Formats: sequence, C-alpha cells, structure tokens
Amino acid sequence: MDRKHKAIFAVLITFSSILLLAFISWCVFFRFYKSTRDSYVHGNPILITPQISSYVTSIHSDDTFLIEEGQILVKLETIDFETVYEKTKADLANATRQTVLKFEAVRVVFAELKAEQAVLIKAQVDYEDRKAVVDSGAVSQEDFIAAESFYLATLSRIEMLKSKLKMAIAYVRGTTVETHPVVLAAKEAFIEASVNLERCVIRSPATGIVTLRTVQVGEAVNPNDPLMTVVPIEQMWVNANFKETQLSKIRIGQKVDMTADMYGYEVIYHGVVEGISGGTGAVFSLLPPQEATGNWIKIVQRLPVRVTLDPEELRKHPLRLGLTMETHVHVNDLDLPQNPQPRNEKPIYLTEVYNIQGDKGKKDSIGIIRDNNTLVEFSEEELNSMLSEL
Repeated sequence: MDRKHKAIFAVLITFSSILLLAFISWCVFFRFYKSTRDSYVHGNPILITPQISSYVTSIHSDDTFLIEEGQILVKLETIDFETVYEKTKADLANATRQTVLKFEAVRVVFAELKAEQAVLIKAQVDYEDRKAVVDSGAVSQEDFIAAESFYLATLSRIEMLKSKLKMAIAYVRGTTVETHPVVLAAKEAFIEASVNLERCVIRSPATGIVTLRTVQVGEAVNPNDPLMTVVPIEQMWVNANFKETQLSKIRIGQKVDMTADMYGYEVIYHGVVEGISGGTGAVFSLLPPQEATGNWIKIVQRLPVRVTLDPEELRKHPLRLGLTMETHVHVNDLDLPQNPQPRNEKPIYLTEVYNIQGDKGKKDSIGIIRDNNTLVEFSEEELNSMLSEL
C-alpha cells in the first residue's frame, strides 16, 4: 500500500473512531441528559419602600452590605408622628374615664330613682289623707293643693328618672369599659398612631444583600418611593431556557447538575426540576409575536424550566442574580409528571417584620385603659335587677 492510500486509510480510521466514540458517548451519557447554557440565576429582589411620608434622618446600610431580617435600613423623622401618638394616648385615657362615668351614671340614676320612690310614699300618704278630709274643712284647700302638687310632681320625677335609667343602661349594656365602642375607637386610633411611629424605622424583610441604594439623608420620601433593594441570598433558583425540541423528556422532579461560570467546573450544584413555565418568553414580552401574518418564519422557541438550588451548596458557594449557569437535566426517569401538582395554602415565602407592627401599641393601649379604669364592673344580673323595678 503506497503512502497516499495509507493516509486515506488513516483518515477513515480516525473519522470512524470519532463517530464510534460519539455514538458510544450518546448511548452511555448524552441520551440521558438535556443540556443548555441558556440558564440564569433568578431570585426574589425586594424593593424597599416607606409606608409613610417623612424625611430621611439616617441610613444604616449601603450597596453590597449583608443585612439580617429585621435589621434597620433607614430611619425617618418622627416629630409629627410623636405628636399624634401623644394626642391619641390622651384621647384614649379620656375616653376610658368618660366611659367609666357613663357606667357610674347608671348607679347614680338608680339611686336617685330609689330616693324619689321613698319620697313618693310619704307624698302619696299626705295627699290621700288630705283628700279624705278636705271636704269637711279639716284641712285648708291650699294645703290640699300643695300636697296634691307635690305628689304629682314626685310621680313625674320618677317617670323621668326611669327614662334616664333606661337610657343609661342602654348606653353600657352588653359591654365593659374595655369593649365599649367609644373606648375601642380611641384604642384603634392610638394603635394606628403607634404603628405610624414604628414605621419611621424601616427594617429589612429578609436576610440578603443590599443593592441599588438611591435614598439620601434629608430626602423627602413618600409611600412607594424606591429606597433600595434587598436580594435574599437563600431565595434563589435557576431558570434554564430549553428549546422546545428538548422538552419532551423533561419532567418535574428530575435531578439536575449545574455549573456556574463564576466558579467553573470545579463547583457542581445539584438541583431538581421544580416546574416548567406556562409559556415562552416571547409570548409574555411587551410586544408578543403575531404568527398569523404572510411573512411568517418558524423560529425554535425556548421555554423556561425552573430548577431548585441546594441551600447548603448555595451557602458554601453563593451566587448572585443574573449569573450564567450551565444546566444538565437527568431525563432517564420519564414516569415523573410534566404538569405540577396542586400546592397547599402554606406560604412559600414569609416575613414577620410587618406583622409585629402594632404589637407595642396594643400592649400600651391595654395599660392605658387599665390605669384609667376605676370602675367595679356591672354584672348582667345587676342590670336586670334594676330594669325589673321600672
């Protein structure tokens, strides 16, 4: 065999070996994987905005800073809110005292009624005695008229006191000082003022990295004005944008291997397919495509596949939003579902920062009412006893 034929034979052998190696690799490895480099880290960036209008007095965090959940980010001017707080505090104390007087008024009117009923006994006797002898001249006509007038006046005062007692009981019946509508209204106003005062301190709703700080000291801010963004470092996942031709074997629950360009192939992240998007990126764009046109051109679409990240691996090798990932999905388990299963109502993400606002106001309001309430509470039996004498 001459040199020329040897060269051709060597090329054929090499080419055949490459094809054979590629075929073996596909049979052993690649046919069980679907891969894409069109993958990016996503998360839950939290836009920090004030809940009230005020002026910024201090800033406690800046870009790239790590902030813990509940830690102070910004403080606002408090003078106006402190004034409202003190006013509503005094209003609550006054409402409690006035309500106590309304309860005590029931006892006062009832005592007055009992006194008038005692007066009525003598007035009735005097009137009837004089009426029996007035015709005989034993008493003067003037004395009889005076006794009659006093008797009728006493009857009228008793009827008036009965009406007052009914009104007094109607104002307080079915409530206590703490649950009376007047006190509750003042209490809610006080709690609202307390909450607004607490909102002068803006806290982080999650643990994360501060980015995009735009707020400045002395700046006037209003609700919904962006101050900064907090990126929770443990609330991250990967959106792997697979071609529609790759999706036939991808199932929810399949295992995924990922590498980040930030760390290279030395660090491998392990995740699970959590879900497949309900539509392509083009459909949800600002100007979605209109396929029913005469110049239609077929373009292979990509569909985002959401992949979870292992929290422990994420802590060891932290990522940032928007970083590029290379994703390999193990597609050997085809018994898993393509559609997600219904979830329970348990929240996926949760913060307690805003829920605790008002706790201090509620606690303080109870103390204010207690300090200003000197009333011995009525029982329902006591009120019914009063009403039975009307």
